[in-house]
Amino acid sequence: MHERGRRHQVGALIERLERLVPLRAPLLVAGDFNDWRNLAGRRLAEALRLREALTDRWGRPARSFPSAFPVLRLDRIYVRGFRVNHTEIHRGPSWSRLSDHAALSAHLQFE
Repeated sequence: MHERGRRHQVGALIERLERLVPLRAPLLVAGDFNDWRNLAGRRLAEALRLREALTDRWGRPARSFPSAFPVLRLDRIYVRGFRVNHTEIHRGPSWSRLSDHAALSAHLQFE
């Protein structure tokens, strides 16, 4: 997908979440954003007050692609209304057989 398509998808996601989820409600949005330049992250932070869970813990998004030797920062876990207690990037042969992206996890606690 090209940058224009990603911008459109992020815009549609923001519009839907603004309609369905009150701004003060806790929110978690996670997935493959193909966002190596962190453009989606900035838009989600501004519009929905989301922050990226792994950036909270490590200072930058996780390298998640390809899973065998992650170089690109494509996947994200965005949160609002949660404290991030622990994050992990799941790597290794058993994980890389599951997907071409490394699995990310976050242990969260309501704020």
